[in-house]
Amino acid sequence: MPADRNETQRINKEFFDIVGHARDLDRPGAFAEVAANLENLHYDFSVINFRNEPSYIEIHCEEKFEIYMSPTVDENNAELNIAQWYECLDSVRDYYIDFRQGVTGDYFYQAKFKLVLDEWDPVREAEYDLPPTDDPGVVEFGSIEVKAHDFQEFMERAVFELSNMADQLIHPKRIPLKRKIA
Repeated sequence: MPADRNETQRINKEFFDIVGHARDLDRPGAFAEVAANLENLHYDFSVINFRNEPSYIEIHCEEKFEIYMSPTVDENNAELNIAQWYECLDSVRDYYIDFRQGVTGDYFYQAKFKLVLDEWDPVREAEYDLPPTDDPGVVEFGSIEVKAHDFQEFMERAVFELSNMADQLIHPKRIPLKRKIA
């Protein structure tokens, strides 16, 4: 397939014929996109799987707080992907091709964020010979839904709104760089 800038319509048609007109990411692909962005921001997180498929993302925070990120649902109770790809309109397509190295669209992020405080400490229970309890010490403060085109704005808005909702400063843990920057 030749890379001819003047025939972008033909190239895009052939591309979508090859991939079967699938523009939306599947669920594991959307979670992989979000996980890659979290790694780029150096967040400490875990992808939690249920029945060999990603269920939600757990973002570890300071002082035993955790943020759970999961897909939202629409008015028909159908699950929406965390990351969705949108193609640009034809009017700005040429600009994107020239100034964004041929990338002709953007991701749109939307998720439900839940703030959780996990005070259960199995080491402390074993240390004092406390009997096991049914209450694991997990407290949910509530949840919010956030949407944005920029991933960093998406995450910072979620942390800000959760902090305001719980009236508590929340700081996601960051993984330090493995190399020194001179």
